[in-house]
Amino acid sequence: MGKLVYLCIGRLEKQKNIGFAIDIFAKINKRVENSHLIIIGDGPLRRTYEDSVHKYGLDNNVSFLGFQNDVSSFYMMADLLLFPSLYEGLPITVIEAQNTGLPCLISDAISREVGITKLVHYLSLNDSLDLWADKAISMIAKNRVDFTKEITDAGYNVKDEANKLENYYKYLISK
Repeated sequence: MGKLVYLCIGRLEKQKNIGFAIDIFAKINKRVENSHLIIIGDGPLRRTYEDSVHKYGLDNNVSFLGFQNDVSSFYMMADLLLFPSLYEGLPITVIEAQNTGLPCLISDAISREVGITKLVHYLSLNDSLDLWADKAISMIAKNRVDFTKEITDAGYNVKDEANKLENYYKYLISK
């Protein structure tokens, strides 16, 4: 069996709660051999999070990749998106992840509006790390399912929205 890859994407600051994701992953790693956490993003708390990873002895199981221009390949290689933010508007990251068929475990502090597919599961930030880890492990899918139609039907297709905007601008110019 290959590695199970858990993914976190976000600026390394308090709001994104990446430290909590690292704590969850430490629990996961104790239960699931050959697991790996990829953290995409950078910010003022990077050193703090790197220290936390080191204290857990997870240096070989966690990769800090900084900012990435194209995260779509990471969605495709990952087995689960961990998204335990303290608060968010409408996180496009979770919508993009669903579009690739990636299961998403997110905090209940995030708008229910982002839960377009059955891939999204909410947990409270007050729930135990063990519960988060159990849920993360149980959500790993054997086969990925394409949810492009559901995402598009919910109004999240960039091409469709760009065409609408272009037509609107043309309408405004013609007035």
